[in-house]
Amino acid sequence: MQFKVCGITNIAQATALQAMGVNYIGFIFYPSSKRFVLDKLSLADLANFKPVGVKKVGVFVNEPLDQ
Repeated sequence: MQFKVCGITNIAQATALQAMGVNYIGFIFYPSSKRFVLDKLSLADLANFKPVGVKKVGVFVNEPLDQ
């Protein structure tokens, strides 16, 4: 079984999830969400977070593919 935890808004949360062994760490890129990641972290913060053994995933709503 694989696990994804979504709605992460800070790197400490993401690091803790990595230590717990989740498979996917999700960040929400939908501005209307109360868990919108860019209200708390910059794109540079997200790019600099490079987990080992865990995949970063994004949640998008009605975004064009080129976005």
